[in-house]
Formats: sequence, C-alpha cells, structure tokens
Amino acid sequence: MGRKVFDTVGKLRNGIIVTIISKYLYIIIMFVVTMILSRVLSPRDFGIVAVLTVFTNFFLVIGDMGIGAAIIQKRDLSDRDISNFFFIMIILGLLFGIVFIGITELIVLIYDDSVYRLIGHLLTFSVVFSIWNIIPQAVLQKKKEFKLMGFITISTTLLSGTIAIISALSKVGYFSIVYQSIFYAMLLFIFNLYYSKVKFKLEFNAKPLEKIKEYSMYQMLFNLINYFARNLDSFLIGKSIGEAALGYYNMAYKLVLMPVQYLTNAVTPVLHPVLSDYQNNYSMIYKQFLKVVRVLAVLGGFISIVCFSCATEIITVLYGSQWSGSIVPFKIMSLSIGFQMIMSASGSIFQASGNTKYLFLSGLASSTLIISGIVFGVLKGEIVYVSIGITIAYIINFFQTFYVLINVVLKQSLREFIVVIRWTVISVFITYIASGNFKLSGTPLF
Repeated sequence: MGRKVFDTVGKLRNGIIVTIISKYLYIIIMFVVTMILSRVLSPRDFGIVAVLTVFTNFFLVIGDMGIGAAIIQKRDLSDRDISNFFFIMIILGLLFGIVFIGITELIVLIYDDSVYRLIGHLLTFSVVFSIWNIIPQAVLQKKKEFKLMGFITISTTLLSGTIAIISALSKVGYFSIVYQSIFYAMLLFIFNLYYSKVKFKLEFNAKPLEKIKEYSMYQMLFNLINYFARNLDSFLIGKSIGEAALGYYNMAYKLVLMPVQYLTNAVTPVLHPVLSDYQNNYSMIYKQFLKVVRVLAVLGGFISIVCFSCATEIITVLYGSQWSGSIVPFKIMSLSIGFQMIMSASGSIFQASGNTKYLFLSGLASSTLIISGIVFGVLKGEIVYVSIGITIAYIINFFQTFYVLINVVLKQSLREFIVVIRWTVISVFITYIASGNFKLSGTPLF
C-alpha cells in the first residue's frame, strides 16, 4: 500500500509539473497574441465573435456527451470500444456541423445583423474538428501522456496564434480571431489523433455505450447546465446591453479566468487520470486532493489581492487605454479568483470517485445561483452589476460545492478542508475591507 501511495504522489507531482510548464508557456503565448490583437482590433470585433463563441462551445458540450471523461474513468474498455466511440464522434461532428450552419441563420435573425453569417459558417469547421478531437485527447489523458499533450498544446497554440496575428495585421478584422479558432481545433485534432493511435472503423455497436451510460449521462448533464450558466452572461449582455459592453465584459472575465484556467487547469487534467486508479478509496483521494487545495488556496488568495489592487494597471498595460471599460468589472470579479481556482479542481474529484450524479446535482444548484446573479445584473442594465451578481454567486457556490463533495460524496472531514482554505477566505475579506473607499459610480460596492 505504501508503494502505491508513493507511486501515486509521484505521478501527480510529475504530471502537474509537466502540465504547469506547458500551461505557463501557453499563457505567455496567449498573452502576447491577445495583447497584439487588442491593439489592432476593436472591442466590437471581440464582442461579435464572442456572441458566436457561446454557441460553438455549446455544441462542443453536447458533442462530448460525457464520453471523454468516461473513457478516462472506466478500466474495462477495449481498443475496439474506443474505435466504436470514435466512429460515433465522427458522425456526430458532421451532423453538428450541419446543424450549426442552421443555428447561424437563427443568430442572424435574433441579432438582426448579417455579419454573423459568414463568421458562423467558418466556425463550423472549429466545431467539427473539436468534436472529433474528444476521443483521441481522452485516450492520451488515460495513458497519462502529460508531457506529449503539453507539447501538442504549445505547438498548436503557437501556430494558430501566429496565423491570428498575421491575419489581424493584414486588416481582416474579426476574421483573425475566427482563423485562430479554426486552425487551433484542426491542428489539435491532427496531432492528438496521430499520437493516440486511435483507429477509425466503419462499425457501430451499442454494447460499449452500456458500460459508460450512467457515468457519461450525468457528466453530460453537468456539462450542459454548467455551460449554460457560464455563458448566459455573454448572450444576455450582447442582446440587452450591447456588443461594445460585451467586449469590455468578456475581456475582464477572460482575464479573471486566466488563473483558473491556466493554474487550476494545469492540475485537473492530471487529477482525474491519476486518482481514478483509486476510485474506491475515498480517503486516499481526499488526502491527495487536500495537498492540491493547499497550494491553490495560497496562490488564489495572493492573485485575488494583486488583481483587485492593480486592476487599472493590469488592464492598461496588457490591453491599452481603449479597454478602460473593463477595469471595474475586472476589479469586482477578481474577488472570486481564489474561490474559483479551488472549486475548479472539484470536478476531477467527483469524476475520479465515480460520482458524476452528485456532480450534476451540485452543478444544478450552482447554475441556479449563477443565473440569478447574471439576470440581476442584466436587469440593472450595466456590466458592473453583472460582475457583482456573478461574484457573489461564485463565492456562495464554493461552499455549497465542497459540502456536497466532502461531506456527502467522500464522507470525509470538512474541518481539514476549512483549515486549508482559510487563507483564501481571509485574504478576500481583508482586501475588500481595506478598500473601504472603493466606489462604483459614486455607490459603495455592496
């Protein structure tokens, strides 16, 4: 048992180190690309593409169907089962591509702007390649090929980012963002397919689906409601407040999510594949998870303080003075960074323990709160209030999620977790109290 624990710790450590290195390189590349694009393109350019991105991501969530996570979790899947799943994804990708073209026309009608038509048709390629990539990527994760996956991500990001910059400098406007999305999805699929060695076979068998039915169903339902809650703000802001406001809001939100995506998400791809080996040993899973939370809590608290205190400087230096409308939303939402960083790792623990049903139920409660916060802000008619509503929702969700995960699913002690996260809670509280003179349009924050 001691040897297995040592091996697990080693796998986690090595996987996390490799993934963190690749994520940091990814951050650097994306920062450079975004900084250049933000100085060439307007907030409206970003806002237009952001509207369609909401729908492309929705198709990816539906297309996944929870199969990717199930492949990582289940130990009784054969190579033939994997090929069967890949055949299903090829067909789904083509079907979803056709449907997305039709959805594009609906978007044109909703927004009463034909500018979305050609953009939507082009982004169909991104949807198709991304759905095709689900199985090859899941296979590489299951094999714990973290170093290879990091190399593929960096190479793909660099190539697609270069294409976007060249396009932007060639004065093609928002199409440069579209080209980046297409080439990123296409190259990622090609590389992952080649190295995963997943075979394509023209055959369909329903039996493999029985092995993953329950696990993947709840995973898919969680993905759907989580996606809807996370993206409703873009749709409502774009429709009710305006494309320019959406551009400012999305830039602030994207910046807030960077620590979550590029630090926490350097850990989550490793947690599920490694800890799924111990899916019946909840004590082991919880012990390893607390080690990860301890690091995320300290980093999250520190990043929240820095982002809140230096919001003006961060936005101005990174994106330029034309993005001043993003400063206040970024400052508000930065208070949730620490909580989001820790909470983002919880999904992998639900998955590794085989409890996607509770992942879905907890996600349902979280989505209800998030949607309520978004609607509150949209009804107020300002992105500042959307930022306030969504920040409060994230903080409440944090405590709800971990009560379900630790007390209900893992049946472990909440006390240990509270001790570990105290730095994040205290830092956010002190940061806000210390900024007592902080006002929004002459009104105190809360």
